[in-house]
Amino acid sequence: AMQTLTTIKPGETFAIPAQIETDDGTPITGAADKFKCQIRTSLDKLIAEVQITETDVPGQYIFKVENTENWPVGILLTDIFYNDGEKIQISETLKIIVVKEVTKKDV
Repeated sequence: AMQTLTTIKPGETFAIPAQIETDDGTPITGAADKFKCQIRTSLDKLIAEVQITETDVPGQYIFKVENTENWPVGILLTDIFYNDGEKIQISETLKIIVVKEVTKKDV
Protein backbone atom coordinates (compact mmCIF):
# COMPACT_ATOMS: atom_id res chain seq x y z
CA ALA A 1 0.00 0.00 0.00
CA MET A 2 1.08 3.56 -0.61
CA GLN A 3 2.44 5.37 2.43
CA THR A 4 0.73 8.56 3.61
CA LEU A 5 3.14 11.47 3.90
CA THR A 6 0.82 13.87 5.71
CA THR A 7 -2.71 15.13 6.16
CA ILE A 8 -3.32 18.80 5.45
CA LYS A 9 -6.19 21.26 5.19
CA PRO A 10 -6.38 23.79 2.35
CA GLY A 11 -4.78 27.06 3.47
CA GLU A 12 -2.22 25.46 5.76
CA THR A 13 1.47 25.71 4.85
CA PHE A 14 2.81 22.44 3.48
CA ALA A 15 6.28 21.95 4.98
CA ILE A 16 7.89 18.57 5.37
CA PRO A 17 11.46 18.02 6.60
CA ALA A 18 13.35 15.13 5.02
CA GLN A 19 16.70 13.65 5.92
CA ILE A 20 18.43 12.63 2.70
CA GLU A 21 21.41 10.30 2.81
CA THR A 22 23.39 8.01 0.54
CA ASP A 23 22.90 4.26 0.86
CA ASP A 24 25.69 4.10 3.46
CA GLY A 25 24.12 6.84 5.60
CA THR A 26 26.26 9.80 4.52
CA PRO A 27 24.20 13.03 4.48
CA ILE A 28 23.77 14.47 0.98
CA THR A 29 24.53 18.20 1.27
CA GLY A 30 24.40 21.13 -1.15
CA ALA A 31 21.97 19.32 -3.42
CA ALA A 32 18.72 21.32 -3.22
CA ASP A 33 18.96 22.12 -6.93
CA LYS A 34 19.33 18.43 -7.81
CA PHE A 35 15.91 17.58 -6.42
CA LYS A 36 12.55 18.17 -8.04
CA CYS A 37 9.22 17.53 -6.39
CA GLN A 38 5.68 18.04 -7.64
CA ILE A 39 2.27 17.38 -6.16
CA ARG A 40 -0.44 16.10 -8.50
CA THR A 41 -3.90 14.60 -8.47
CA SER A 42 -4.37 10.94 -9.39
CA LEU A 43 -5.43 12.24 -12.82
CA ASP A 44 -1.97 13.85 -13.19
CA LYS A 45 -3.16 17.46 -12.82
CA LEU A 46 -0.30 19.57 -11.40
CA ILE A 47 -1.26 21.10 -8.03
CA ALA A 48 2.09 22.46 -6.86
CA GLU A 49 5.79 22.69 -7.57
CA VAL A 50 7.46 22.09 -4.21
CA GLN A 51 10.23 24.45 -3.06
CA ILE A 52 13.22 22.56 -1.70
CA THR A 53 15.66 24.26 0.65
CA GLU A 54 18.54 22.89 2.68
CA THR A 55 18.56 23.44 6.44
CA ASP A 56 21.55 23.88 8.76
CA VAL A 57 21.36 20.18 9.63
CA PRO A 58 23.59 18.19 7.23
CA GLY A 59 21.42 16.25 4.80
CA GLN A 60 18.15 17.80 5.95
CA TYR A 61 15.92 19.57 3.45
CA ILE A 62 12.53 21.23 3.79
CA PHE A 63 9.96 20.52 1.10
CA LYS A 64 7.55 23.45 1.16
CA VAL A 65 4.49 24.93 -0.53
CA GLU A 66 3.38 28.27 0.95
CA ASN A 67 -0.05 28.55 -0.60
CA THR A 68 -2.35 25.52 -0.45
CA GLU A 69 -5.66 27.40 -0.47
CA ASN A 70 -6.79 25.95 -3.77
CA TRP A 71 -5.78 22.39 -3.04
CA PRO A 72 -8.68 20.03 -3.76
CA VAL A 73 -10.05 17.87 -0.97
CA GLY A 74 -9.08 14.24 -1.47
CA ILE A 75 -5.86 12.38 -2.15
CA LEU A 76 -2.88 13.99 -3.84
CA LEU A 77 0.32 12.23 -4.85
CA THR A 78 3.99 13.18 -4.73
CA ASP A 79 7.44 11.74 -5.17
CA ILE A 80 10.96 13.12 -5.16
CA PHE A 81 13.08 13.14 -8.31
CA TYR A 82 16.86 13.31 -7.83
CA ASN A 83 19.50 13.75 -10.52
CA ASP A 84 23.10 14.15 -9.39
CA GLY A 85 24.42 14.18 -12.98
CA GLU A 86 25.42 10.52 -12.84
CA LYS A 87 22.20 8.77 -12.03
CA ILE A 88 18.54 9.55 -11.70
CA GLN A 89 16.55 8.26 -8.75
CA ILE A 90 12.85 8.65 -8.00
CA SER A 91 11.41 7.96 -4.55
CA GLU A 92 8.36 5.87 -3.86
CA THR A 93 5.04 7.62 -4.44
CA LEU A 94 3.51 9.13 -1.29
CA LYS A 95 -0.05 10.19 -0.57
CA ILE A 96 -1.06 13.57 0.78
CA ILE A 97 -4.54 13.56 2.26
CA VAL A 98 -6.35 16.89 1.94
CA VAL A 99 -9.32 17.29 4.28
CA LYS A 100 -11.84 20.09 4.32
CA GLU A 101 -11.33 22.81 6.91
CA VAL A 102 -14.19 23.36 9.34
CA THR A 103 -13.33 26.85 10.61
CA LYS A 104 -13.28 29.35 7.77
CA LYS A 105 -10.87 32.27 8.04
CA ASP A 106 -13.24 34.69 6.28
CA VAL A 107 -16.27 34.98 8.49
